[in-house]
Amino acid sequence: MSLELNGIRWNFPGSEWRLRVNRIRIPGGEVLVVIGPNGSGKSTLLRIAAGILRPRAGHVLFEGSDIFRLSRAAVARRLGYLPQETGSDTDFTVSELARLGRYPHTGLFGGMAAADRAIVRECLEQTGLETLADRPLSRLSGGERKRAFLASVLTQKPEVLLLDEPAASLDLHHQVRFFRLLRRLARTGLGIAVVTHDINFAALYGDRLLFLMNGSVLAWDSPDAALRAENVRAAYGRSVTLLTHPTAGRPAVLPLPEGDESP
Repeated sequence: MSLELNGIRWNFPGSEWRLRVNRIRIPGGEVLVVIGPNGSGKSTLLRIAAGILRPRAGHVLFEGSDIFRLSRAAVARRLGYLPQETGSDTDFTVSELARLGRYPHTGLFGGMAAADRAIVRECLEQTGLETLADRPLSRLSGGERKRAFLASVLTQKPEVLLLDEPAASLDLHHQVRFFRLLRRLARTGLGIAVVTHDINFAALYGDRLLFLMNGSVLAWDSPDAALRAENVRAAYGRSVTLLTHPTAGRPAVLPLPEGDESP
């Protein structure tokens, strides 16, 4: 299983900004973490990868097939996408929202078999929502709502998972729990691409980093190779310093005190 982007070009009408990605592959069994400053093209690239935004040029290939030639139902059975902004016009309960993720497999009016219900329970447990299953979305915190929508995507049982800032509203405990969940899911063969602004979580939990800057790929490599000092400073300036995590041995990026700059 793999999702591949080749020769992608995109621009907003009337804007000089351009997204240019020559080749990126999201293989099964890996966590690809997409990082970069605001405006670098992270969310736009993920929307193109999900088949929601059609590029001006290039191809998105799902197992060798052009994703834009596949039906949305076929894509939904195999690819899960969680946008940065989530919401619902209906005040579903957590379990009702999670069950919506099974519709690509059961049909809108299909019944939930025992196996489907078991998948819903599993995904609520994975996201730490089993005790909130009957609570309406309107009575959840921002972080709980984010986890509820994540559970709905997981119940699709996709082969590829695309997540845009899914941990942004979570506290530290649930951020750690979330990224560890991604690692476990990748070990089952799932291909994952996740956008985050937290470089340190990216370095700790990513197999590979896609480092974007001004619409171009600064690096697509292991955390050690992608987070070289010249890349970090090119993207974030000299007000940050690059260290090594004391136990994981992976790169860590920290801000410097005001008035101090990296040499």
